[in-house]
Amino acid sequence: MGMREYPMVEPAAFLLYGEAAELIWAQLFKDEDGNPEPFDPDGVEDLAEEFDGACWSISFDGEVETLFPELAKDPLEESFDEGTICYISCDRIPSLFRTAYPDKEALRKEFEEKLAAAGVTMPEDFDWWRYIVKVNGTNFS
Repeated sequence: MGMREYPMVEPAAFLLYGEAAELIWAQLFKDEDGNPEPFDPDGVEDLAEEFDGACWSISFDGEVETLFPELAKDPLEESFDEGTICYISCDRIPSLFRTAYPDKEALRKEFEEKLAAAGVTMPEDFDWWRYIVKVNGTNFS
């Protein structure tokens, strides 16, 4: 069987990466004593299974960048070369004459609610805007 290529393009997504992934992992995966299990960056499939609308790839080639860099404390701009990626897609898609969300805060709130549905809360000072990204690349599988 040969390798297949699938586009991975999202106009808006919440990236489960870096600090965000570690904070979420610590809340979702605990040992029998209730202590957080060590973060496993290769465990994206396990992480993705916890959220509706989550996508993952262990062979992603493309770009991910903060959607609203002016709102982020530390905007993200990453290139992946057959790397590991995991994100939660947004529920709405813009049309030609209509935006998907009434404002940026509604988009952030949607991701906050998706995390809360899985029992995850982020710290008050968490940089939500850093991890609200656009994804443009290819999944090689």
